[in-house]
Amino acid sequence: MNPAAQTADAPSTQQRRLALILFNVCVGQFIVGLDQRALLVALPTLTVTFNTSLTTIQWVLLIYDLLLIGTVITVGRLGDLFGRRRFYASGFLIFVLSSALCGIAQTAAQIILFRGLQAIGGAMISANGRAIASVAFPASQRGKAMGFASMAFHVGFLTGPTLGGFLIDTIGWRWIFFINLPIGIWGAFLALKLLEESKEDVKGISVDLPGAILLMLTCSLFIFAMNEIPHVGWRDPLVSGMLTLSALALALFVFVELRSAMPILSFSLFRIRLFTTSMLSLVFITSTQSAISFLMPFYLQDVLRFSPTQMGWIIIAGFGHFDAGRAFSFPPGAFTLSHNFFLGLGSAMLIATYDYWGYYNVCFLGDEVENPGKTIPRALLLSILLVGCLYVLMNISILGVVPWQQMTQTEQSNRGLYVVSIFMQRIYGAWAANLVTALVMWTAFASVFSLLLGYSRVPYAAALDGNYFQAFARVHPQHRFPHVSLLALGGVAVLFCFFALADVIAALVVIRITLQFLVQAIGLIVLRIRRPDLPRPFRMWLFPLPALLASIGFTFVLISRTNSLQQVRYALIILLTGIAIYMVRAWRNKEWPFRGPIVVGDTPTP
Repeated sequence: MNPAAQTADAPSTQQRRLALILFNVCVGQFIVGLDQRALLVALPTLTVTFNTSLTTIQWVLLIYDLLLIGTVITVGRLGDLFGRRRFYASGFLIFVLSSALCGIAQTAAQIILFRGLQAIGGAMISANGRAIASVAFPASQRGKAMGFASMAFHVGFLTGPTLGGFLIDTIGWRWIFFINLPIGIWGAFLALKLLEESKEDVKGISVDLPGAILLMLTCSLFIFAMNEIPHVGWRDPLVSGMLTLSALALALFVFVELRSAMPILSFSLFRIRLFTTSMLSLVFITSTQSAISFLMPFYLQDVLRFSPTQMGWIIIAGFGHFDAGRAFSFPPGAFTLSHNFFLGLGSAMLIATYDYWGYYNVCFLGDEVENPGKTIPRALLLSILLVGCLYVLMNISILGVVPWQQMTQTEQSNRGLYVVSIFMQRIYGAWAANLVTALVMWTAFASVFSLLLGYSRVPYAAALDGNYFQAFARVHPQHRFPHVSLLALGGVAVLFCFFALADVIAALVVIRITLQFLVQAIGLIVLRIRRPDLPRPFRMWLFPLPALLASIGFTFVLISRTNSLQQVRYALIILLTGIAIYMVRAWRNKEWPFRGPIVVGDTPTP
């Protein structure tokens, strides 16, 4: 082969190598996440197999989480010092060995010990795998690689209960561990064959071993004391001693971390108010989720007599109570192309527009991604397709539990507003409905705050450019955020709270369709006709057909709904108000259409 051909083949060879590295990293992240949850549905089975108590068998889960979380930073730094490839491949081998030992364990103590060893191997895979991906990929592709690695972990995390339940029902709980053997061996082989050794400058890195040991000691002693309290009470000497030792270990941990050059936990982060509140929120959420996840298998298997496979499905979704007849029961004439059919279709499309218009904001990232002309359209279309499939599955799952007739009875009740709470109540009971209602409210408030903070930058940026009222360009003198813009948007949000949510959503969608989506589609066609010489990095397949179809679809959403003219009037009022404000501003600044002709050479140009 001539040198020119070899040079041409080099980029494709490098891309294939990077793809294999990413695949290997994703496999490692997947099995770590899988084993974190796959054993969840096996707890009742393990209790019977080893003839032990609930408080003992729970350490099969706790030891894995404690050691995985407690050692992941330490083994990551050891990989930085002595070689990430060495620690990453060794993590696979330790994971394989410990999985085999867990599979042949004969006592509860053995499986708890071997699960601890498995967690150390998982920490070596998790920490060094992500570091390897970060080093191997260039900066322009690093974010995508880390996103795939994170997605692989969570896919394994979500798949664990279902796969674990299936294995228990078919070939036994021990195969939850044995299934890791071929995957882990292949992962270690590929890592040793494919990866190049990488490590950092030793002078800039230190390992906080005392911090890691004290952190695990604090958590372990505290959890052990909490487990004993229901049996012996608070005043028992063992419980008091464990709590005292835990508090002492915590004090020593704080002392060590404040003086460490590279601490596991930097307490200066808690000076950031947003970080502190986020961590507190995470503590509340994970506490409730952990309690539910741990107790639910015993309730489902020992009380309701579900099989492990059914438990896995119920834990990840509502399909354990799914009724196909209920989910696919349609009213008479549901698919007759009548006036009511098109009214319903228009209302559904309006909600779909509201759900998906967040993807429109991705287009603003064009300057921050590589090859935006291809990357952004592909990312949008693929994301919409995947999220659309998830929406369909979630809605079918809910309709298989809660009859759609119950959701339409909004004249007598507000059931249509808390469908997820009813869904959880039918599956798990009132306590689950109350819990999910609280979490939904928490999430709703968090989303409102984040949206207000984000969108407050829009009028602020417009005011800085001279395109909006100058008062909105002010920032807080101490915290340097656009407080005028934030307060104004907050006032508008409070005003909207006095209207029905459905009316607010409909008005927002109609206003945005009228003033933005339709205008942009028409403007694109006009611009292509008037300025065919402009560069066009974003290609539209079968132009102008997609723009015309989108305009027709948006127009259909505007007119094919009950009381549609009311929201159209709102949009027209805002449009006329905006035109009036622009005219006043243009007149004051002598801009179009009030500016005089611009003289280019000897010829005046309007």
